[in-house]
Amino acid sequence: MVIGTLIFFHRTTKIKNKNKAISSIRIEEEIVTDPQRISNHIVNYYKHLFSSNFVLQDLLLVNEVIPKIIEDHTNNLLTMLLSIEEIKVAVFSLNNEGAPSPGGFGASFFHHYWDII
Repeated sequence: MVIGTLIFFHRTTKIKNKNKAISSIRIEEEIVTDPQRISNHIVNYYKHLFSSNFVLQDLLLVNEVIPKIIEDHTNNLLTMLLSIEEIKVAVFSLNNEGAPSPGGFGASFFHHYWDII
């Protein structure tokens, strides 16, 4: 029953897709029916649409469009790398009886094997 239903929907989809072929397209004032020209036009349209636009990548434009909310000093503090000592302090402040990490290891594992990790 399930396989018969799947075959029915597969055939229905194939028939619908066959009927959706583009047979003509208007390019400016000309109606084009040649499949190769239609294909080339569509491919070129999407290549142009999704190609890099260097105007949008301009840093000055980004700065104009996106407001600056965080000061440079605060941003530097938020994005700087942590030292090994800061990580160790954070790990050893975890409760040994707490919930395990997503990897399945609890804080006691990290405390015990700190020198290896």
